[in-house]
Amino acid sequence: ELDRSLTAYRRPRTPAGVEDLVLRLLDDTQRTVLVLGRTVIVDQRFFVKPNQNHKGLLHLEFLRALMERKASANVLYQWEWNADGFKSQDQLIRDGCPAPRRMGSGKDEVKSRSWKNGKETRRSLLPRLVIAKRYGYDQCGILVPNCYFDGYDKWDAAVSAIARSSATQKTAAEKDPRVFWRGTIGKERCADEGGNFARAEAVALS
Repeated sequence: ELDRSLTAYRRPRTPAGVEDLVLRLLDDTQRTVLVLGRTVIVDQRFFVKPNQNHKGLLHLEFLRALMERKASANVLYQWEWNADGFKSQDQLIRDGCPAPRRMGSGKDEVKSRSWKNGKETRRSLLPRLVIAKRYGYDQCGILVPNCYFDGYDKWDAAVSAIARSSATQKTAAEKDPRVFWRGTIGKERCADEGGNFARAEAVALS
């Protein structure tokens, strides 16, 4: 998926092209992360009010754990915190992303001028890290771990705790054969069911 998603973006071939890409990435201060050596630089709107973007803090915690494990070269990227992989359907198309096959009725949320602008900006589509792709893998974005599932180092500790738990010491015959599922099933229209069919299937197994 990583290799496939990267093919959607044009790689600059000249110093001027690199400079232009850097300036464009820096232009969106709410999503931009700059790593220089062991220093991380973000705009205050990345993680404080009025946006109340606590996900930004979780992402920075995840980034800290990665940097402590392995040093990195200087890095600049944009990170999308919304759980759909975009702020709105209109923004997704306006930024130059081709309409995903499973977009369905979400296309109705896109303004006519955004369809036109999207075609013009598609050749210069900006790469952006995302924590989810609501409409499937052909949606624009480069998938990275969802920071909701805790930091890199804390996840290791959780896995170790599970491995030491009493449940792992039981044989398959001793365990309850049922599947437990929790969550919410929404009321989206069938053309844009947003994963509710899979959730309903999970409930049937619970």
